[in-house]
Order: sequence, then structure tokens, then C-alpha cells
Amino acid sequence: PVFARRWLADGNPALAELLALTLGERWATDPAGLDRLETLAFDPAFRGAFRAARRANRERLAARLRDAAGVEIDADALVDVRVGALAGHERPLVNVLGLVREHLRLTAGGWTPPAPRTVVLARVAEAVGPGSERLVRLLRAVADVVNRDERARPALRVAVLPECDEETVRLLAASADLSNQPGTAGSGAAGARALGFAVNGAVTLGTRDGAVRELEEAVEAENLFLFGLGPLETYSWREGRVYRPQDVYAIDPLVRLSLDALVSTRYAPSPGAFDWVREELLDQRDPWLVLADLGAYIHRQDEVLAEFADPRAFTEKAILTLARARRFWVDAMELER
Repeated sequence: PVFARRWLADGNPALAELLALTLGERWATDPAGLDRLETLAFDPAFRGAFRAARRANRERLAARLRDAAGVEIDADALVDVRVGALAGHERPLVNVLGLVREHLRLTAGGWTPPAPRTVVLARVAEAVGPGSERLVRLLRAVADVVNRDERARPALRVAVLPECDEETVRLLAASADLSNQPGTAGSGAAGARALGFAVNGAVTLGTRDGAVRELEEAVEAENLFLFGLGPLETYSWREGRVYRPQDVYAIDPLVRLSLDALVSTRYAPSPGAFDWVREELLDQRDPWLVLADLGAYIHRQDEVLAEFADPRAFTEKAILTLARARRFWVDAMELER
């Protein structure tokens, strides 16, 4: 199957080797054999071997991030990856505001996260263009502030990769503990890459959009971290013109504090540099309803960290995701037809 070769055999040799040792050399051409992983998810020895393969991938990723972004990461931290075109419907601003909120909590003191986190925000090479440069500058500014802040170490590290080739995307998929998919439900933001991350065992955090809805059917909701409005709710809010981001901003302190801090000189290189973010997000015509789901996203991120601190529960979800994502593998014969 094409998916197995591209995402696992080529992109994740450590996991491919483990599958060959456990299931036999034919695992890639017999995805039905992955049924055995459903049982092995509850086997302590296999869970340990799976975590060892994941850690080996994190070490590979650490070397790449050191060279490409100048960021040193902890190989035992949760790797949270957002990769795509970073277009409006993918809602990268949800990721940025969530990062700001986490940084504010760390610097305020009195809170220790249950596990450290490495966040990778990556734009695929084919999406590079003048339209997204403003966003990349924003991502880099926030990442620089977080990474320079001693109070945030080692709990939070951020790497921005503005131009990812296919090899780097596969490395991110092999290393990711969490596949971050916060796109607007119904927009189709979550595509084939979300499935590629799932076949590597990355647990999905996302809205019920595109491929995430297919993953929910295959993997079951309890093995994902779902949040936010569904497609019908999004459509109703948008078409009924009932979305009022100013009200969300006024009522939800998480939203208000995060947005106010982001546009301040704490993160902006000069006064007013990021005012465009406030203008876009508080515009009642925002088609992607970014602030509507921000509070739910932040709370689910907290749950992810808490569960990652319990390696048994999180690893079981990861292995079940790998086992049940086999339905998305593509056979070369089917492509020829």
C-alpha cells in the first residue's frame, strides 16, 4: 500500500522496524494484520517498544530543528505539530493564541505543566508566497519571545519552519505525539496529511472537519481530542450572522488576555505591528470563526498535556490510532485504475 510505504517504510524506519519484528515482514502489504495491534496496545512491553521508537524519532527531529530553526528541544517532551499551508481556514491564529496563553501562565508563576511541550509550526513548501509572509513573521516573533524566556524553559519550546519539503513533513509525522488540526469545521482544512500523521500513531487534536471526521469514525472519538463547533453549527453561525466575536472577547477571559497580549509590544516588534490580528479576529464577518473555538481549544490542550503525563493512557491511544488508521491505506492497484 502506498500510504504504508510513504509514511512508514520511508518516513518512519524506527516504527517500520518495530512492526516488522512484531507482525512480520509482510505488514506493509497486509494492513489487516494490524488488527493484532488492537491487543498489543494494552501490552506493557509493546507500549515500551513503541515509546522507544517514538523517542528515536524525536532525537532525529531535535537535530533537524537545531539546524533549521536554532531551537534545542527536550527529546522527552510532547511534540505538538501543526503543518500545512497555514491558510485562513486552517486557523493558525488559534495555535498562536493558544501558545500565548500558555506562555502567560508559565511566566505568571504558580503553575507547573504536567509535561513539557515542543510546538512545531510548519508551512509546506508549495504554500510559500507573499500572502502568508505576514503570518510567518507573527509566528517567528512569538516563538522568539517564548524561546528567549528562561521562565518558560523547559516547559515550552517553539520551532517555526517556514518552508517544509516532503521529507521534513514525513519526519514531523514520525515524531509527532499530537497532530494539531484546528481548522474551521466544514472548510476541508484537515486533509490527507492528517491521515498520514495518524498512520504514524500521532493522536489527533482537532475540530470535526474533513479528514478528522473520517478519523473519528475509524479511531472512535475517545481516542481523539475533539473540540469546537461542528460543520452544521459553523454553517448556521456564519449564514445566520449570529457570530459576534466582540461578545466572545468580552465574556471569555482566556480569549481577551491572549489577544491583548499578542498585539502588545510583549510580542510585537514595534507598536501596532500585529494590530491586524485584532482587526481580523474581532470582525463580525470573519468567515473562519476563530475566536468561537479558542476557549475550547485551550481547555483540550490542557487535557492533552495531562494525559501525556500518563504514558500508558496516551500510548494506548496512539497505538489504537495507528491500528485503526489502516483503512486509509491506498493500494497501488487502485491508483492505476
